Amino acid sequence: MAEACETLKKYKTTPVWIVEDHNDALYYIYRAIGSHHLPLHGVTMVHLDSHPDMLIPWKMSADTVFDREELLNTLSIENWILPAAYAGHLDCVVWVKPPWAEQIQEQSVSFYIGKHRTSRTIRVSSTESYFLSEALFAPESQLENKRLITLHVLTLSGSSHTTHDETEPEVKRMKTDHKTQGEAEKQDGTAQNCLSKENQNRAKCTHDTVQQRCEDAKSIPEDLEVTNRKIMMEILSSVRKSSAMILDIDLDFFSTQNPFQDLFTDEQFEIIRKLYNFERPSSTDQDALLTYTEGRQQLLEQLEDICTDLQNGTELKDIECDTSRKELLATLVNSMRETFEDNLDFELIHLAGCTCDDTELPHHVSSQEEITNLTAAMETMLSCLPAPTLVTVARSSDDDYCPKSQVESIQEKVLECLEYLYADIHIQLEYLQQD
Repeated sequence: MAEACETLKKYKTTPVWIVEDHNDALYYIYRAIGSHHLPLHGVTMVHLDSHPDMLIPWKMSADTVFDREELLNTLSIENWILPAAYAGHLDCVVWVKPPWAEQIQEQSVSFYIGKHRTSRTIRVSSTESYFLSEALFAPESQLENKRLITLHVLTLSGSSHTTHDETEPEVKRMKTDHKTQGEAEKQDGTAQNCLSKENQNRAKCTHDTVQQRCEDAKSIPEDLEVTNRKIMMEILSSVRKSSAMILDIDLDFFSTQNPFQDLFTDEQFEIIRKLYNFERPSSTDQDALLTYTEGRQQLLEQLEDICTDLQNGTELKDIECDTSRKELLATLVNSMRETFEDNLDFELIHLAGCTCDDTELPHHVSSQEEITNLTAAMETMLSCLPAPTLVTVARSSDDDYCPKSQVESIQEKVLECLEYLYADIHIQLEYLQQD
């Protein structure tokens, strides 16, 4: 791990902040920057999730990132990471995804993020479909205050892993009492050890041994099942060069649902797909991509306005749009009125529609064996990396991305893994306070 230019404080125990909504994790990251436990620049985030969470609020002024309170109130679960990159805090994001997540294909790539010279919003120079479908592309020449960001995307498999519990004595966790936000802030850097010295030393020995093996052999363990070992080596290189590392885990990495799947019938969702249809431009010419982006933005704005008008009571006959789209809307609205009756929420149409690009939202409710194997795979991967400055964990169960029936057991497994790897951690159950 590269040394930061600024003098940083060190936590006595690694904080593990557990939140419900994933965007709430950014508060604790910003707080660590403010308290000088994280550097202002040069941070790498290792992000385990079934979703990239790397969209950008496309109407938000770029300068909003410099007003922390306004920024945190603006962001949501799908768009909380890249604003921190534009602000200069993150220069590398590692998205570690399960096998069923396909929103961005495996790769190591760098692109620019900056303020669009005309709209004054944040845009990226990446031509990935993930960004094109949300009209977030802009050529580098149109970006001001631009920063280069590196993105690594890696698929982690868990087909045949053995957990540490089968080969080592179980690491027992002493549950920490939950503290309020104000009390927790006073505890930064002063939390007491959560595990015995014996367990701490065993975990440190295991972590250091595997990490040293990675460094000495300039390779990765044979039992680490990743689909692209070259990308894993590039990740190791990036993390070691960075000023600090944040470990971020969404529990839906291990088992995930598409919450829209149960809200709409197959016929209704097919109409939504047609309304929001995304086909990647065949040309990679910059002018063609710009023309496409402008048209895509106009379509998304129009559909958002239509859904807002319908929600506010505007009659469908008074909605202005082309005939074919109006016919689709009429069919969808009539069908939804039968399904939802008095609870019809037109804004759900737009939320669902924005997930319709050239991949589907992942839906894979894992078996207990799959969860166990993925946890073990995560443990092996993290053993190769330096210990993080802090850990954030999102439950994502209130919005039904992580199945409610599994979230508690997944959380327990993840915390056992973190304790085994890092031993000296301070678990803070912020989601209880948020309730």
